[in-house]
Amino acid sequence: MFICQYSVRSVDTSVCLSVSPCESGIVDIQPSQRIKRGLTLMCKIMQNIANHVLFTKELHMRPFNDFLKTNFDAARRSLQLCLTVVQVC
Repeated sequence: MFICQYSVRSVDTSVCLSVSPCESGIVDIQPSQRIKRGLTLMCKIMQNIANHVLFTKELHMRPFNDFLKTNFDAARRSLQLCLTVVQVC
């Protein structure tokens, strides 16, 4: 068994792309602005965990950096477990 590191990075990035719940068909009604903002912030956090990147430019997001650091390895291990494949020769 092996893990393709390049695939992990690509999947990390694409898994957390934010799509509105209404556009994706999860809900029928448009969420309020407050709910949209919360979902956007959650997507930013998930994207940064997936990319192993801390917030630097967005000052209002910096308080989440400790949370990001705490979850980098767990997120990577979870995704690698999902992407583990049997090597075919």
